[in-house]
Amino acid sequence: MINVSLDSANYTNRNQRSTSGTTQYYIDIFTTAKESENELGGTASSRNRDKFVGLCRSILSDTHYKTLSLPAGTIASAGIEGFENFNAADQKDSSFVTAGRLIYTVKLIEEQSLWDGVEINAIFTDIKLELTEKGYKYIKD
Repeated sequence: MINVSLDSANYTNRNQRSTSGTTQYYIDIFTTAKESENELGGTASSRNRDKFVGLCRSILSDTHYKTLSLPAGTIASAGIEGFENFNAADQKDSSFVTAGRLIYTVKLIEEQSLWDGVEINAIFTDIKLELTEKGYKYIKD
C-alpha cells in the first residue's frame, strides 16, 4: 500500500508579485510478507519494501517529473530529499508489516500579474472642509 500526504509548506520572499516556498510530501510505503521455510517473514517484507522504495525514488527522480507538468518557471526543483525505514521491533502480527517513507520536496515560485492601476490626475470631489471658529465646517459646492 502506498499513501501520499502533504506534510508542510513554508513560504518566503513574499512581495506584491511573487512568493517562493518549499512544499514537503511524505510517500509512505507499507509491505507485508508471509514466512516460508527458507525465509523469515520480516526479511521478505523488508526486501519488498526496499524494492518499492527504490522504484518510487527512481520514478520520481526522472527528469519528466521535475516540472510536474506545470508552466516553466513555476517549479524551481522537485525531488526526493531522503527516505526512512520503519521496522517494528518485537512484531506480534502475522503479516510482518514493514514501512518506508520517501520525503519528496518541491521548491516553487508563485507569480501573479499586478492589476493595472488608475492614474489620478484630478481631484474628483466637490466636498470641502473649511476651518471656522467652531471647528471644521462641511461645505458642498
